[in-house]
Amino acid sequence: AANRTAKDYGDGVKAMASDSNASFSLYMAHGGTSFGFWAGANILEGRYVADVTSYDYSAPISEDGTHQVGADGADGFAAVRNALHGTSEEPPPPVFRAYGAVVFEDEADLLAQDATCASTGWRTQEQLGQAHGFINYALTGPFPDR
Repeated sequence: AANRTAKDYGDGVKAMASDSNASFSLYMAHGGTSFGFWAGANILEGRYVADVTSYDYSAPISEDGTHQVGADGADGFAAVRNALHGTSEEPPPPVFRAYGAVVFEDEADLLAQDATCASTGWRTQEQLGQAHGFINYALTGPFPDR
């Protein structure tokens, strides 16, 4: 569950690991993000609502590779490590660097493209050779049924 305390998370892992017949999975052990447009969406009350892209769910290792901090401010990775009696040496922490200046050299007005489906019909991303992203479909009327 998201936003758990490190203590609750560690206690839960300890309870599962202490059962000699236990089989369990730490979902998620490492947090992450659905990059780009891969996050998807839901329809809520008839409205298209984009998903929040983070899916770390209080994972002991946060998205950036550091120890996750639980809702209680304690170290979630340490709580799980202690619950499993971990003794292996931990890898070195990630090194963070500044990106520096990012210069955008090209641009395109995405809504001013001239492609149409009038002669070929609706086409999927696969048919268009587009591996990811969005396609803006538009339909013009009249719509006698509405």
